[in-house]
Amino acid sequence: HFQYHKPKCSDIGICQQKVRQGALNFAELILACTPVCPEQDEAFRAVREAMMWANSAIDCNQDELAPPVRRKQ
Repeated sequence: HFQYHKPKCSDIGICQQKVRQGALNFAELILACTPVCPEQDEAFRAVREAMMWANSAIDCNQDELAPPVRRKQ
């Protein structure tokens, strides 16, 4: 996990971008619907952590990424 995982195909980058966009969308929803408070900060941290783990799962398990998921847009 502490090494560079070169993308094996361009679909990997597409999947990672979709994860980042989904995280951004959720963070914007949190911003719009919650007051500025410590819980909001924790929510943002959780979204960021989930995004990072999801992209790590894509990086570290490229061979396991199902072809239908990669092609889905």
